[in-house]
Amino acid sequence: MPSAPLASSTRSTSRTNSTSAKFGSTGCHNNCLKAEENDFGVKGGVEPKWAADNCTFCGVCEAVCPEKAITVKADEGKVVLDAEKCVYCGKCIKSCPTDAWQGRAGFVISFGGLYGNRIAIGRHFLPIVFEEEKLYEVVDTTLAFFEQYAKPSERFANCLDRVGWDKFEQELEKIL
Repeated sequence: MPSAPLASSTRSTSRTNSTSAKFGSTGCHNNCLKAEENDFGVKGGVEPKWAADNCTFCGVCEAVCPEKAITVKADEGKVVLDAEKCVYCGKCIKSCPTDAWQGRAGFVISFGGLYGNRIAIGRHFLPIVFEEEKLYEVVDTTLAFFEQYAKPSERFANCLDRVGWDKFEQELEKIL
């Protein structure tokens, strides 16, 4: 399964302020590095696309989908993917014996994760991001928001809870 590559030497940044943010990233959706338990998390993901011509309607994709986002309707000759439920894990692509599923690699981003005294899994509300430059814009917008609104030593999740997740989402909508 393809994963979204991040060029390791294409961009670096340094910022100084009274807050600190934890970033976590991992190349695939298995999340071994616990990206979602950080203020800002990035996981590799893949957006699946179904090709009817290759499909035998065996139902393997439906069986392996952890979010039950796939429904095989063999009697109608179609497979339905509920994009709202898809978490871009790519299991449908990897498991398909006839290659009826193909995918486009991208980045799945989470915000506001915590691990320690208070545990919170980061929230996903953005669509999968495909371009590396767009990922960097999301990072820059997130850091700017954090710098503007965070109190000294405040974690990003606590800042978002206090200031409002909707306000942060509105900032991100401006660049997407």
